[in-house]
Amino acid sequence: MKRILLLSTAILFLSCKNKIKRKSNDLVQQNLSGRVQHLEETTFDLDSAGNNKIISVRIIDFDEDGYATKYIDRDATGKIVMNETAIHYSNGAIKEFLNAVDGKQVSKMSIDIDKEGNYSAVRTYDSADRQESYYSDIRENDYGIIYAAKQHFMNGNLESGFDLKYDKANIVGGTYTDSLGKVSYSFTSKLNERGDAVDKVSTTFNDNSPQKEIITYKYDSYDAAGNWLQQTTYNDKGKPIQIVKRKFNFY
Repeated sequence: MKRILLLSTAILFLSCKNKIKRKSNDLVQQNLSGRVQHLEETTFDLDSAGNNKIISVRIIDFDEDGYATKYIDRDATGKIVMNETAIHYSNGAIKEFLNAVDGKQVSKMSIDIDKEGNYSAVRTYDSADRQESYYSDIRENDYGIIYAAKQHFMNGNLESGFDLKYDKANIVGGTYTDSLGKVSYSFTSKLNERGDAVDKVSTTFNDNSPQKEIITYKYDSYDAAGNWLQQTTYNDKGKPIQIVKRKFNFY
């Protein structure tokens, strides 16, 4: 499930690409305001006493047109666990995600577009640059976000799938399916007036036994551009369990 969520997260970063300049860039798709150049998100887990412990840091760099060019993830020790470069077509469409750590390829995703600029094919590759999967039934919305697709092994067998729902460019729900086409995970989210999620109700299906989780989000501060600077996550008992802090640099 974690691998599916990570992969779907990567696909959520795929951008629109018409012959004319597209409607939305990665800033819009990530609900960010202003001419963001650099974003650093630090995530802390909270224990029962309310003490926080850093668990990860994500860094995203954007070009002057609002397209993401680099994603870096660090673990709690500061070690880089993902160093992904995003390469774009001339019209802004994403062409490739290349994850290379310590100079060695970890994974790669290559994306094709058709003559109209629509996404037509997605392929993934392993550390040896061997193709390990491909996507079919690719669908995207007016914001250039791929909201549905099916992933296949190289023998053609189904590996997984997803079908996500959006309010404009903001995700509000969706389902993930397994190799049998059965739903393995589903969720819904409500948004505030800024487009930020205020809750998430999810269900994980393990051996036909659904496990439901309800979490809520509160935003403790915003910057002058309207981007949240601190988000606190609460469990269904109202207990804070996680904090995310953001730092921005702008052009």
